Amino acid sequence: MAARGSLYEEFIRSLIENVKEAGRDIRDLNHGGKNRIVGKSGQAHQIDVSFADHSFQNPKLVLISCKDLSSRSVEPVDVKEWKFNMDDIAEAVRDTGIPPIEVLGMIVTTKGFAKGANLLATWCGINMEIVAHGSEYVFRYQDFVQMSLVDGGIFGDECEIEVYMKCEQCGASFKVIHSERRCSACS
Repeated sequence: MAARGSLYEEFIRSLIENVKEAGRDIRDLNHGGKNRIVGKSGQAHQIDVSFADHSFQNPKLVLISCKDLSSRSVEPVDVKEWKFNMDDIAEAVRDTGIPPIEVLGMIVTTKGFAKGANLLATWCGINMEIVAHGSEYVFRYQDFVQMSLVDGGIFGDECEIEVYMKCEQCGASFKVIHSERRCSACS
């Protein structure tokens, strides 16, 4: 049986896969213990979930830290460590000159964020999401919002997922069925 943390990483990867299927140009989606990216320092950093998002004018490398915590919230030290890893990788990526040359970071957790962690992550430009298993959640990535009610204790058991995004023409939120970019009123 897979470790709880690796199940959570797989679950978050599946949410990104849903965003991809809804029309975002996501490439090189990787996750797990063997997903390592070497930073400028020469250190290989284990990244829980990573992908290249080519939907931006300049593609971006997105790095996600998955914190499946049972007894504590994400602390400031967790944010500092993640920021260091992101910066080390960003320096290496920029040096290649090959897109994507910008790095975006996200921390996804089951428990929440301590006050200091929230403040630091916001200041560092790290997106934060609480995606708890066994309960309702909302997961946001760029214009996409996924909502779910998980019926069961393990990620994805009896799971209904809906993906929403903002209409590129009028800005209204609508449920994505295929890969449409406009709501039915603007189509």
